[in-house]
Amino acid sequence: MKRIGIAFVVKILGTTGFVFSFLLVAAAQEAKVGCPALCDRDWAEGCTPNDTPPVSDFWAGPGVTDVTFLAFGDAQTSSGPANKNMLNARALNAADTVLSWTETSFGVNAPVGRVRGVIMAGDISNDGRDGRYMTEDNIAEFTDVYGLCGNAILKYPIFEGYGNHDYFTYDHLMYRLFLAHPVADSVSQRNPYRAGLVETAPGADGHYSWEWDNIHFVQLNLAPSDLVPAMNVAGARNPRQALRFLRQDLAKHVAGTNKRVVIVTHYGFYNSWDFDGWWTYSEANAYHDVIKYYDVIAHLHGHAHSTGFYHWRGIPVFNLGSPFYNAADSNPDGRGHFSVFRITDDFLYAGDAGWNPADPENDIVFPGKWYAKIPLHDRGVSQAIVCNPPPDRVRAGDRLELVAPEGSAFLWERNGEPLFDIPPRIAGVESRTLVINPVRESDSGLFTVGYDNGSGSKILVKSEPLLLRVQPGALPVSNLWTIAGLVLLLAVAGTCPRYTSH
Repeated sequence: MKRIGIAFVVKILGTTGFVFSFLLVAAAQEAKVGCPALCDRDWAEGCTPNDTPPVSDFWAGPGVTDVTFLAFGDAQTSSGPANKNMLNARALNAADTVLSWTETSFGVNAPVGRVRGVIMAGDISNDGRDGRYMTEDNIAEFTDVYGLCGNAILKYPIFEGYGNHDYFTYDHLMYRLFLAHPVADSVSQRNPYRAGLVETAPGADGHYSWEWDNIHFVQLNLAPSDLVPAMNVAGARNPRQALRFLRQDLAKHVAGTNKRVVIVTHYGFYNSWDFDGWWTYSEANAYHDVIKYYDVIAHLHGHAHSTGFYHWRGIPVFNLGSPFYNAADSNPDGRGHFSVFRITDDFLYAGDAGWNPADPENDIVFPGKWYAKIPLHDRGVSQAIVCNPPPDRVRAGDRLELVAPEGSAFLWERNGEPLFDIPPRIAGVESRTLVINPVRESDSGLFTVGYDNGSGSKILVKSEPLLLRVQPGALPVSNLWTIAGLVLLLAVAGTCPRYTSH
């Protein structure tokens, strides 16, 4: 019995010692200067905050803006084809040698060149792991392919953000024990080595801003929000005070200047996707309240794995594309996609580029699924919508006509969301005249119309907003007779003698 008891005690002590040792090792990993995911890597080799760009002739002269950059979303390492990011980097590297703006019919006879860098709109990884505790290393693939300052396969500096997949949300004791979200944290750990930043968020928040010529760029990572969602895992999908950072950053670096602004997040503004459980309309409204007094010329996002262009509250929004060439639902053409941008003093040019996984360095369709030419000087000179009846005289039950300024390719919106024909009551959402008959009190809101004003742009400019407040409708005749009867009754009652007691 003594031998069995001693053996049992030794076994227990041995197990306890092993667990204690494992915890010590885990704690040591967590204590590595706050960067267990990145301390032992050479991803920052040759990178300093004062790096010069890889091309020397970016500057077009004093007071002149001419900025070209590439952008995509959802690198999402360890998901999809293993070679997708390698192929994507090769295609990005080839953009300045095989792509030309001439192909876009913009009237710009020039190649795509002088690329400043590459923007990545969230989802660095698929699972939020960084190799600790013998788990898969999602960061290694990203840093090995994209580097930081043009020091890996990608030849350009990269300005990445984290997305919803970059929070660790799985059942793993050692990640949960230390509340670890190392991939999301990695952005803040890389920021001190990133060139040209003008502002960085505190701690592990990871938000940052930089400037190319007169354009102020803000990387807000997951979403432009401060609202922390209720999740089963602490810290998951926490936007880490992104909206607060944006408010302070714009006030410090943009207010009182003529700078234009480009904002980058992972989430976008698709009703059937982004607002379907990822973030909310109220968060988006709070974001709009912060930016509405600034010259925001573009919002870039990922998340949907697809590519596209649309407006949200008058702001051009670009869904940047992704390397997921095998995803038939988002990229049915079997190509990976990124977006190409050029911003000058007068225009924002943008187009989708789709690369063939069999030959990503030569077979790049540009422009692909969409392209845009947005006049920047005329953005503040919009024309009014004509309302019949006048907007202060519209009552429920009326026939309402809204007439857009002269142009073509009309698209009506209410409260920043596209309208749809609902026959026979709502008609003409893609024509110059929008008819709502009968109009209802619930139709009240802020109406705008996007349209081609004949400037040669394929993109829609925005009208001045029209605020419509539909008043209650006139009472039916039967109700009027009822009211008249009551008035008459009260009048007669008022002539009756008043009896008093003596």
